[in-house]
Amino acid sequence: MRILATIFLSVLLCLTASGQDEVVTGYDCECFIDGVSFKQGTLPANGGKASWQIDAAALPPGMHHVQMRIVQHLSSGISVTAAHDALCYRMGEATNHEVTATCRVDGKVYKSAMVPTNGAWTTWTLDLKEIPEGLHHVNVMIADKDRDGMVSTTAFDAMCYRPVDGTRHEVTATCYVDGQLSEQSTLATDGGVLTWTLDWSDLPVGLHQVRVDIADKDKEGIVRMSRYQAMCYRAGTASDHEVTASFYVEGQLVKQESINCDGEPQTCWLNLSNLPEGTYQIKVEVADTDNQGIVTVSVFESEFYCLGFEIFDLNGDGSINIGDVSVLIDAILGDGYNEDYDINDDGQVNITDINLIISYILSN
Repeated sequence: MRILATIFLSVLLCLTASGQDEVVTGYDCECFIDGVSFKQGTLPANGGKASWQIDAAALPPGMHHVQMRIVQHLSSGISVTAAHDALCYRMGEATNHEVTATCRVDGKVYKSAMVPTNGAWTTWTLDLKEIPEGLHHVNVMIADKDRDGMVSTTAFDAMCYRPVDGTRHEVTATCYVDGQLSEQSTLATDGGVLTWTLDWSDLPVGLHQVRVDIADKDKEGIVRMSRYQAMCYRAGTASDHEVTASFYVEGQLVKQESINCDGEPQTCWLNLSNLPEGTYQIKVEVADTDNQGIVTVSVFESEFYCLGFEIFDLNGDGSINIGDVSVLIDAILGDGYNEDYDINDDGQVNITDINLIISYILSN
């Protein structure tokens, strides 16, 4: 409990009045657990330090995305926002067990720690503010060894977008799974840098094409676009088995990855974001070895179209400008649906597609 409470306390005490004549009149506090409001509160400003703590013991065991937002109200009527994002793992209360937590960002080990416990609840925390700006795949593996030496595994997979520091910006993230809109959400901030997180743990078992588009609008109204595309294989929940996924692009082996499963679904993935725009033949061979040593091999083959931002060049003149916006407007005013102008592949040609083109023009 003390680890999580200390983190939230430090966020609050970092807030200071923005001008010499400013006086803090109060605070609004809200904590979100896995995207759902967990606790709200207010604090008066008495000229001294104030604290608003969250009891981490109320968290269920397992991995959680914890987000703390604190709004400081000043006498001038201005409000200043601070935010804290973290991934937190709540361990059980069995005596004498040991937890090893390993976090990978874009496939590379980012942080690893061992947390021994002896009957007390303990929280392992990863501060998401330390992750570089931009769109990243974050994977956390928790190996929890009890006093009998039995190890249970918990996995957490997510896409995380870290906006740049600065006042007033808004992030809209859109995720597609197998060509279908899976999730869209908007996160607005006012000086406090929050992390947009897409939990991959709900992906069904099997092979999927995943695409995430980010539109980040700064305080000047300029929108910057970023995109992530990948092939993802979700392993099942059967206990004590090992999965090896071999990824082939145009017949060439480009990645091979093995994961040990212990009752938790996990993800093998191949990042395809850096491929030039075009169509590619993708093959994935999955070898699943159970606890009896029996190997089941599955082969998935698909045609993958990697989207470059050339999709905005609707008039085919080799550049992206107001002329492409005019073409799209004509398409909207015309009769019928034409997939050539459906930029976000949502089955409609409308103002959303226009906004995507305009956002791209403004950011380049």
